[in-house]
Amino acid sequence: MTLLGFACIASLWAAAEAHAGGVVGSGTPASCTEAALQAALAGGGLVTFNCGSNPVTITLTSSLTISQTTEIDGGGPAQGGKVTLSGGGSVRILFFDVSYLNSTSTPVTLTLRNLTLANGYSNRGGALRAVGYNARVRIHNSVFRDNDSTAENKEGGGGAISMHYGALHIEDSLFERNRGINGGAINNLRCPITVLRSTFRDNDSTPGSNASVNFGFGGAIYNDGASRHSGIGNQGIGGEVVIRDSVFIGNQARNHGGAVYTYLYYPDRSTIAGNLFMSNTVYARYGGVSANGGALMHHNGPLTLHNSTFVGNRSEQNGGAIRIAQSTTYTAWSTATLVNLTIAHNRADALAANRGSGGGLHIEGGQVTAINLTVAYNHADEFGGGIYNASGSPANAQLRNLIIAGNQLGGGHTSTQCFGALSGSPNLQSPSGSDCTTGIVRANPLLAAGVANNGGPLPTLALLSGSPAIDAGVNCPPQDQRGVGRFGPCDLGAFEYVPDSAYSHKSFAPIVMR
Repeated sequence: MTLLGFACIASLWAAAEAHAGGVVGSGTPASCTEAALQAALAGGGLVTFNCGSNPVTITLTSSLTISQTTEIDGGGPAQGGKVTLSGGGSVRILFFDVSYLNSTSTPVTLTLRNLTLANGYSNRGGALRAVGYNARVRIHNSVFRDNDSTAENKEGGGGAISMHYGALHIEDSLFERNRGINGGAINNLRCPITVLRSTFRDNDSTPGSNASVNFGFGGAIYNDGASRHSGIGNQGIGGEVVIRDSVFIGNQARNHGGAVYTYLYYPDRSTIAGNLFMSNTVYARYGGVSANGGALMHHNGPLTLHNSTFVGNRSEQNGGAIRIAQSTTYTAWSTATLVNLTIAHNRADALAANRGSGGGLHIEGGQVTAINLTVAYNHADEFGGGIYNASGSPANAQLRNLIIAGNQLGGGHTSTQCFGALSGSPNLQSPSGSDCTTGIVRANPLLAAGVANNGGPLPTLALLSGSPAIDAGVNCPPQDQRGVGRFGPCDLGAFEYVPDSAYSHKSFAPIVMR
């Protein structure tokens, strides 16, 4: 999106910000009731709470419907604020409905700030459902916990949020233990989504017993398109999926994307950067074998994926950490650029079957360019302990400055490090297995045994002194995954080795587990 485009969206949101509203409560917890909240919301505008000094929970007996610009602020500096809105395990908490507006109307904004939404229950959006082309939802410093959108065993979902059309923006928030058919935490249909500095932990899209191929996508986030204008017949306008500086831990799906599933329509695009994906799982769907992308399944369209760590994720079939599957409809559009990634200790295996390919990365279709990746200590039951290219053409998978090392296979198979045709140089692999690329260097890269805090915001795999990967790279990004500048000729992999003697001081951001 152009700077002008961002400015236009920002101005629309700013113009719609709330300036009037009501106060819930008169200074005591008992005064903060469902009826008081409904009354404060009636006129839109800014809604705040006066419930005393201690945290308070307001349990709803029916969903609150909002249809005009509104901001709800729970107060307090702590994440989730001092106010919890609860659905009591039986009702959706908020329904933001601006479907009555036509496509040329001024956008209407719902802002949730310093608020906890818990125990909501519905068929779509356990905590919040938003519908309408002009709906704008902004979420800041809030918590969505234990919400459920499995009331119907149908395609839909969004344990916490179901966003259909409009636009969704999330910052500094926590999504924990939410459950949905598609999108354990978020189900996003045909609208741009931005997620910044947020944590998704133990969300789940495995519920239900239906064998449908349309169930179980996105343990944390399910995204189907990024603009209502994208697709055949509207080829000039697309939207963007942006996920930055966030943490995905312990999410699970059944079918595609243990943490995140993205599906784009021409000319949508996606940027996923600065994230930690740890211990996410995608299981095979009921009655079938499909399981793709233990952490991330990207389906169609441009993907920019960089400065991220994938560790300890698992798929029961393809792509222990990542699977990229591209459409052949728009060849020039079907691209993925992967830069400065640590992909380690992931698995593509099925406990009850000899099945699993691409322990770290699984590629099918499109054009993938991978630069300065460390792909190490991954496992696949069948093919490609580190990387699997199912496309059959080396031209579609260009590798530069990769370390592919210490990956393993199940018994009786031979493609230890890679499987399928790959190309590019320079790269380095462990001595075992067939060559990943023509002329690849075979040597022990002298990597640390596991990911650790080596400086920077995310864990990485360090190069040890004397590694043959040191000074062996060409045309590297100016910084490594941690944000460390290159020292002399650049190194292979996501970690730049810098001798302690070269530092006058070190100033790295700490690892943050929100």
